[in-house]
Amino acid sequence: MENTFDYIGHYLEGYAQVYKRRKLIKPQERGLRKPKTEEELWGLIDLDNNIIIPLEYEHVGRCVEGICTITKNKKWGFFDVEKGKIVIEPAYEWANNFENGIAPVKKNGFYAYINRKGELVTPFQYTDACNVGEVARISRGGRQGELDPTTFEETWY
Repeated sequence: MENTFDYIGHYLEGYAQVYKRRKLIKPQERGLRKPKTEEELWGLIDLDNNIIIPLEYEHVGRCVEGICTITKNKKWGFFDVEKGKIVIEPAYEWANNFENGIAPVKKNGFYAYINRKGELVTPFQYTDACNVGEVARISRGGRQGELDPTTFEETWY
């Protein structure tokens, strides 16, 4: 049986994000807004339409450096497509892709960077963080700066 999806994203590194919608048996109340009656289950496929990440996540991010962000129970973690398993359990409020071996993550309202082993390479001290090419962008105390992804030295503007 061929896989069918409600959405197939653009292929990157040979993989594409996909999702299927499914109706909720019991609509979820959402305050004053209309109750949620369906949800999207995200996964990842390869070029041959094989499911690499099962469709069981709230979101699956783009595959970068062989690793995708995943979201389950409103927590973010990381899935290694070559190993075929979660390598960093969903524990963060937000996470972004690995670039140059580090990824920004958010916990308790602050951002930090982790390595591929899930180890902190900076403390949770930034008010914003993202990877942009060869540098990691950071913010703290109203100042903007860069974090060197190899030495973890900060440069502030």
